Amino acid sequence: MKKLFIILCFVVKGFCGITLVNDSPFTLVAEVQGASGILLNQLSIQPGEQIYWVQDFRPSNLDIPGAPDVSITPYRVLWKCANGGFYSTCYVVGPGSMVKASLCSGAHFCKPKEEEKEEPQCPDCICPPCYSEQNGQTDSKAQEKTDQSSSAPTS
Repeated sequence: MKKLFIILCFVVKGFCGITLVNDSPFTLVAEVQGASGILLNQLSIQPGEQIYWVQDFRPSNLDIPGAPDVSITPYRVLWKCANGGFYSTCYVVGPGSMVKASLCSGAHFCKPKEEEKEEPQCPDCICPPCYSEQNGQTDSKAQEKTDQSSSAPTS
């Protein structure tokens, strides 16, 4: 009897979860939602990694007034980029399914992180020729103006 119970638990648990496969070149966050849109879990998955997610059968804190018979399945899986954008979404995911990020509908692209550019520190003078000369660059128009003013006759 003990063996039957162990086998039954293994089989039931195997068909209750879903396999989440990140087959994209990006690190993605898989957000598993119930049929009513309630967030059940959120997992960060590296490129090429797969995770088997199981909804446990312990009592939960789901409190939905007026709806005692809420169904958790079918699941909805939202694949999100690390920067928060959407990668793809699978809308009807049954227990025991394998969910691949690239097979769900969506953009299938994540924007790369924008690198912060350092702004050069400006010296006390605000004039562009001063800044250009300090950096070893010469501004030909500014140079021409200074040449003209120095060669102008004085009265």
